[in-house]
Amino acid sequence: MFPRILRGFVDVLAPPCCAACFLPLTQHNQRGFCPGCELLIDEAALEPASLDQAACVYGGPLAEAITHFKYGGRSDFCPALSRLLVPRSRRQGGLVDIVSCVPLHGSRLRERGFNQSALLAMPVARQLGLRFAPGLLKRTRATPPQAGLDRERRLCNLAGAFKVVHDVRGLRVLIVDDVATTHTTLFELRRTLRAAGAASVRTLVLARAEQADPEC
Repeated sequence: MFPRILRGFVDVLAPPCCAACFLPLTQHNQRGFCPGCELLIDEAALEPASLDQAACVYGGPLAEAITHFKYGGRSDFCPALSRLLVPRSRRQGGLVDIVSCVPLHGSRLRERGFNQSALLAMPVARQLGLRFAPGLLKRTRATPPQAGLDRERRLCNLAGAFKVVHDVRGLRVLIVDDVATTHTTLFELRRTLRAAGAASVRTLVLARAEQADPEC
């Protein structure tokens, strides 16, 4: 009762808006995007044989929404983005034992105020009925931004940047992230987890980009 009343006050003070274009949404629109922007969000092709899956194609309104979410402090846009991600996560059912996320270095986390990958991973774990372990991995050093680097330089940038904090021996791990272009971050996480004894490492991202992206 009280959370619903509180939500009503919040909506009056700051009416819900489209996560991409900020167009005000009606109280009946629970999807987080206006109809025009939603039409321009493309679902990514399903690759059943791949360990790396994406829900959507990066670009257009979705790219705008992710930018607002990730760099604009709009953590309130997470439900709209999670709604696009969670349906694809159902295909991971029975294939993974635990859900984690791409860790941020402490300095980046303090600057941003939240880990966008963790916020996206929580509803995925809930959908699968699995334990969410955001502290499974740790970023051991602050790395320069990945944007603008080719795959080779991205791999060098991330080499040895992650550490497994908890025992993963024999576990089938699902790592959730927001955007992937060359998958170098996810590749390094997979290498690190497999070296620590994980049975398998699958990845699920909200959006897969064709061009250079703000991958962290």
